[in-house]
Amino acid sequence: PLLSGYVDEANRTDNNGLQTVLNEVIDWVTQHPPKEKEIPKALARLACVMSVQIKRQDEAMGRAQEQIRAQMKEIDDLKEELGGTERALQQARDRLDEMQAEPSSQHDQNPSLVTQISDLHDTIEEKEAQLSDARSTIHEQLQELSRVKCNLDQSSTDARDWKAQFESKRVALEAEERHSANLKQMLLETQRKLSLGQPQQDQSGRSSPSSQQTLPFPTFRPSRVLRSIKSG
Repeated sequence: PLLSGYVDEANRTDNNGLQTVLNEVIDWVTQHPPKEKEIPKALARLACVMSVQIKRQDEAMGRAQEQIRAQMKEIDDLKEELGGTERALQQARDRLDEMQAEPSSQHDQNPSLVTQISDLHDTIEEKEAQLSDARSTIHEQLQELSRVKCNLDQSSTDARDWKAQFESKRVALEAEERHSANLKQMLLETQRKLSLGQPQQDQSGRSSPSSQQTLPFPTFRPSRVLRSIKSG
């Protein structure tokens, strides 16, 4: 139930909120070093938040890749249409050249030939306009494709950053968990040694310096480690 609650929390939260939750987890560990049994809860909440964020980044990359494929197909279709327009234009120009090469006397004897020449001029102008529009459209599509690719590259970078951030936080919390376990073990070992015998006393009844025990606890500041990771 606890893990399910963390998953629900992450799914309900937008990307900015996920970053806030992540900071809350780190602040909680930094400002209030948790008990050993509470660290797995922090790791679970952190893992849920990061897994949702990484999933969203992967979905965004998938959508961008699909958009790129659709635009590339559209560009290919436009190029094919452009090729057909160019061929039709060249055929119209060739026919016009043939008709204009005929003697002018035939033009006078065949009025419809003049009309055909005029129609070919109009056809050529129309095809040239279509050709220009197709080239402009292809240029716009290529620009949009470049923009989408840039977004995809940014999404890939964001996903890598999130994964690296998650890994660093996970390592830090696991290190905190190991230190807690080590300190607990050292405490048990010290208590065991002390239980083996009472310290020797001098004539005044005080424990002698040589028999006094020193707890072998190292100075450990997990908050410094986590703050440095968060700020980095």
